[in-house]
Amino acid sequence: MTFQIQPGCVLRCAAMTVALCTSVSTYALAAGKAETGIKPAVACESLTALDLPNAKVTAAQTIATGSYQPEDARSPIEKLPPFCRVHVVVRPQINVEIWLPLSNWNGKLMGTTPGGTLGSINYGSTVDLTEIPDPGGIGGLASGIQRGYAMMATDGGHKSSDDTWWNDLGRFIDLGYRGAHEMTVKGKVVTAAFYTQAPTKTYFNGCSGGGRVAMMEAQRYPEDYDGIIAGEPGSNWTDLMVAELWATRASTDSPANFLPGEKMPMVTRAAVAHCDADDGVKDGIIGDPRTCRFDPVVLQCKGADAADCLTAGQVDALRKIYAGAHYPDGRRISFGHTPGSESGFGRMYTGVKDVNIEGGNSNRNFIKLSVFADPKYDLSKFDYNHDMDYVKERTAAIMDATNPDLSGFKTRGGKLLSYYGWADYLAPAGYIPTYYDSVVEKMGSRAGVEDFYRLFMVPGMGHCRGGVGPNKFDMVKVLENWVEKGQAPDVIVASLVDEKTKKVTMTRPLCPYPQVAKHTGSGSTNEAKNFYCVRPK
Repeated sequence: MTFQIQPGCVLRCAAMTVALCTSVSTYALAAGKAETGIKPAVACESLTALDLPNAKVTAAQTIATGSYQPEDARSPIEKLPPFCRVHVVVRPQINVEIWLPLSNWNGKLMGTTPGGTLGSINYGSTVDLTEIPDPGGIGGLASGIQRGYAMMATDGGHKSSDDTWWNDLGRFIDLGYRGAHEMTVKGKVVTAAFYTQAPTKTYFNGCSGGGRVAMMEAQRYPEDYDGIIAGEPGSNWTDLMVAELWATRASTDSPANFLPGEKMPMVTRAAVAHCDADDGVKDGIIGDPRTCRFDPVVLQCKGADAADCLTAGQVDALRKIYAGAHYPDGRRISFGHTPGSESGFGRMYTGVKDVNIEGGNSNRNFIKLSVFADPKYDLSKFDYNHDMDYVKERTAAIMDATNPDLSGFKTRGGKLLSYYGWADYLAPAGYIPTYYDSVVEKMGSRAGVEDFYRLFMVPGMGHCRGGVGPNKFDMVKVLENWVEKGQAPDVIVASLVDEKTKKVTMTRPLCPYPQVAKHTGSGSTNEAKNFYCVRPK
């Protein structure tokens, strides 16, 4: 059994015929109408004969045991439905995994990537489908096929254990935008070959670095997806890497500024106590940190350093982290971290003594290798006044997904959902509302943008998940309803779940930016029904 795919060709397998045409940016797949419970039309193992442009199917195997042990995973994934596992290598070395349900395919295909700088396949794990999911709803290949999706994931063209890619232009481009696009193109073809019909809908779901990939897809390849979820998108990647360096240096440029990690929960408690009631509800959550005027000087020690106070140097370090990276003349380079996020700083900014060997791995390698191509470059010498232009020149066109012109995605009928935790301890939250406003300005009207793109800020949520506020909601279902039923999300109800008892302790409405949730003045503040969305004055 042989498959041949070339521009303008036809895919043939015995009596089966599926037209597959290619263009410069994507494959236009001739799709039949999918029905619930679609089964494959060919044997899984036959897909090794599939001829893909600039790529090779290196494995196609049936996984019917309910358990699969990826070669690069520490333990097997259990309780899987039967599926066809396909591995594709796109030249030179972009790895793509495609998992295709053997029964009950819902007719749809979803792409995903891990966070950060990728470097691995987002296998995820199986989940209890009766529980309220984390924001992404589908956290990887495993949970995706549980819900009937055909799934695809890529490592972006490199392994996280290999640092040589940082100053390899080709692999840097693969990470920046080519890897996810090639995954999408090849994934559509493999799916169509297996079921002899193309997906009726194609979605992408990623968070953090995967959120950056999501925004890049919407901006650069608007034909790839019908719907996209961009969680915590680190879209302003070059600024973000410099922001991480800024925050690490805030506590390492002087020994007096060293921030002990054990003091950060104290700082978070003080910040929340200071700003909790700003939104009219005292619930242990900072509703919108942009209105919070917390100054850590209130915690400054009256005498000697102690566990329950901050030294003058530690106050100075935190002020710099809140302020974000700036040029010497005061112009902003990146937003700072919000009050209430300090407990998650971890080894990124606390407990770090040497900026060159500790702190964030990504910003170290990025600046040393991608920007200056010098593994011995001294990060303490980075000059924000003179080096930022060089950083942008070297990497912004490849890595930054900051283009506010989403007209291509809107014109093709795509829907874009984004969410961001206000208590994100890794990627400062201030950028994404500013980006959304730039899209409105570029495209002419807020109503026109809301027709296809909505942003939901999540009070109290950390990076992609977790936190003190309601942080569980099924964004995948919200996207499906918008794309497939035309139900635009005017509100999303999020839940706070006790991890031990699995019981919901609070619900709260998430409102489309720039609206915020406001209490009606009566009824429990733990119930979403007692809140409404309003645009702040």
